[in-house]
Amino acid sequence: YLVLMADRGEFSFQRTMEQLKIDPDKVPIKRLEGIACSQVALTAIKEAVESCDELPEVLFIEGADMLVEDASKMQVVASLLTELQKLARHYHIAIIMSVGCPKMSKKDFYAVKRDQVFGSVAWSRMSETIVILAYMDDDAAGVGDQRCMAVLLRHGPTETFDLIFEEGKLVLNLNAVGFDDEETAWMMAQTAWFSVQDVVDHTDVADKTVRTRIKALVKGGILAWTEIDQSHKKMYIPKT
Repeated sequence: YLVLMADRGEFSFQRTMEQLKIDPDKVPIKRLEGIACSQVALTAIKEAVESCDELPEVLFIEGADMLVEDASKMQVVASLLTELQKLARHYHIAIIMSVGCPKMSKKDFYAVKRDQVFGSVAWSRMSETIVILAYMDDDAAGVGDQRCMAVLLRHGPTETFDLIFEEGKLVLNLNAVGFDDEETAWMMAQTAWFSVQDVVDHTDVADKTVRTRIKALVKGGILAWTEIDQSHKKMYIPKT
């Protein structure tokens, strides 16, 4: 992978890596500073990718909205993303970009998640998957330690995760789901795939209650699920 940093300084990046217990010297990173011109940025991005000893499989661009003349203009953003799509297709690279958060009052806040992306709608319309990290709905001042992460898939249902800061890291907020009930305790102790009926058989908890609990655990990113055979039977397992 390769990280291209447009909005944070070297010391800021080092502090983040230290907080995450990652050696910053082992992170392949290059800086794109003071560009604010899409054509110049595209040239710099292409050169950064091609200068690597081994072409990266994943390219992360931090602060992509700061690489264009106007992040709110459709033609400017669309032009940048079109060229990045060409680059991704040519070199078989997955590109992940971060953009800033739009400033708006509570009454002007967009209800549709994809519309909450900063600047032009082209950012979201031309991207496959959108991840929005926001304060909780009841944290109007934005001073709490909890966050809500919504993963908007192009061809699938939206996934939401309740997160909380612990020792400087965002982790799943397990208290938001609850682990004090019998069925959840049994599920979280499993190391192999299980079904709804397995939970019912081992806990004597009603089928409807188990299904409700599983739905909450899946939505909270705590349980993974898959379908087996032609019956599309769903199986579950705790995420590690």
